Order: sequence, then C-alpha cells, then structure tokens
Amino acid sequence: MPEEYKDINFVPEKKPKPGIAGVGDNLGQRIFQWTIKTGKIIIMIVEFLVLAIFFSRFKLNQDLIKLKKDIDFSAQVLNVYQKDETNLRNAQQKIEKIKAIDNSKFDWEKQISFIQSKVPELMNIETLSINKTTTEISAKVKDASSFGVFVRELVNDPVITSITFSSSRYNTEEKEYEFSMDITMKGDE
Repeated sequence: MPEEYKDINFVPEKKPKPGIAGVGDNLGQRIFQWTIKTGKIIIMIVEFLVLAIFFSRFKLNQDLIKLKKDIDFSAQVLNVYQKDETNLRNAQQKIEKIKAIDNSKFDWEKQISFIQSKVPELMNIETLSINKTTTEISAKVKDASSFGVFVRELVNDPVITSITFSSSRYNTEEKEYEFSMDITMKGDE
C-alpha cells in the first residue's frame, strides 16, 4: 500500500446558490444595485421635500402675520374714514334736498317776507317751518293785543285758507303768551 494517503472528504462542498433567492445571478445583482442607488436618490429627494416644506412653513407664517397686520391696519383706516363717509353721505343728501327745493322754483324769500309783514313788533318767533302751502309757527308774545293783531292780519288776508292752533298757553312766570299754529295758504301765490 502506498504510503501516501490522500485526504478524502466525504462532506460535499457547499456551493453558493446563484443570485438572490435562487434567481439568476445577473438579474438579482441588477435589482439589488438599482434598489441601493435609486433608493438613496429617492430618500434624498423625500428629505429635500420635507425640509423645503418645513422651511416654507416659516415663510408662510411670516406672510400670514404680515397679511393679518395689513388687514388690521386697513380695518383701522376704514373705521376712521367711516365717520367721514357718513358725513359725506349726509352732505350729499342735503345737497340733493337743496337741489330739489331749488328745482321747485318756490319763492322762499317772498314767503318769509309775507310772514314777516304780518308779525307785530312785540312778537318773537321761536320756530318757523315753511312748505309751499303750509307754514308752521311757534312764537311768544308779551302783549295780548299784539297776538290779536297778528291773528286779525292772518284772517283778513285772502291768500290764507286756514289757521289751526296746535298749542297755546299763557306763561305766568314770564308773563307771555306762547302758541303754535299751522297756516295753510293757496298754492303759488
């Protein structure tokens, strides 16, 4: 027998299986490499988007705060101008009423002169409201005869169609007669 002995190994050699999960070596390696390379890029893109959204939140918050301040400032300006706008609208309404009066061609000066010619010296007119056909007068008179002269002048005038006393009283403290009356006249006279 020969003196040299050869080692005999009865355990079979383990050969690695080709590729991943038994798939061909080339295809498994390509999928693994693609996942590693592309996965890194996808993760970086997602992280970039998350950071961009995170930092844009601060900008959006600053814009929101700025817009809120602008709205508050504009609201204060509107509140200040609201009073002026109300006054302007009132003035415009008064102007429209004056234009309507002016367009009516009513002779106010003639009407006031007519009433003034009937008022005696001792009579004080407190309020005077004149329309085209109606005049409202509130007055005080110290002397009863002056009141009588005023009423007689009004009754005897052909322009006046009616006289209505809305109130009358004698003030004993001031010793004067207070009255209010409505005088209706013929139109356009």
